[in-house]
Amino acid sequence: MVGSVQQTGSVVHEMVARVIVIARNNLQKIKHADSGSEEEREQLWRILVAVEGALMLGLSLGGASARR
Repeated sequence: MVGSVQQTGSVVHEMVARVIVIARNNLQKIKHADSGSEEEREQLWRILVAVEGALMLGLSLGGASARR
């Protein structure tokens, strides 16, 4: 049982880490373009929502795994 909790945690951590790395890469592209366009604002919003969703999911699943 302990092994499955540990494995679940690592899968969750991997998912959150991947989202953060992808978000960072996309934010760097926006930073270098820096046109201030509406399209950039929409991209920024989507990136922030993705990071927020990944963190919330990670915290929820991590908390569920820790309670087992």
